[in-house]
Amino acid sequence: MTMTAISKGFQRVMKLLYEYENRHEKTMLKTTWSEKMKMTKNNHQSDENIDYHMEKLLKQLSLEKYWPMFDKRNIRYNDFLKLSEQDLKDIGINLFGPRRKLIMTIDKLNELRTSQEHSRS
Repeated sequence: MTMTAISKGFQRVMKLLYEYENRHEKTMLKTTWSEKMKMTKNNHQSDENIDYHMEKLLKQLSLEKYWPMFDKRNIRYNDFLKLSEQDLKDIGINLFGPRRKLIMTIDKLNELRTSQEHSRS
């Protein structure tokens, strides 16, 4: 789903993923993603009230089998955004396809971060 969002330019979904770093994980992990979307829609809350967990991001990319590699190294969302292709190889993501999907996601999320920072200035 994330790759679809990236390829089609769905900025709202990308914004939700980006804003993960500013959310309190413990409370939001008790709520499923679909419940969060309903709460936002029904309560007219802003996107800032929605959290996103690194494990869920990998699941959305159909790469959940790699979660233990990230978790073992304590790689969280902010760390994820700084990873290079070599970093992904070093943590054990040896297949080109999954690495490429992750690099494309990282690039798009960083691009979104940059555009949001510029729009705030």
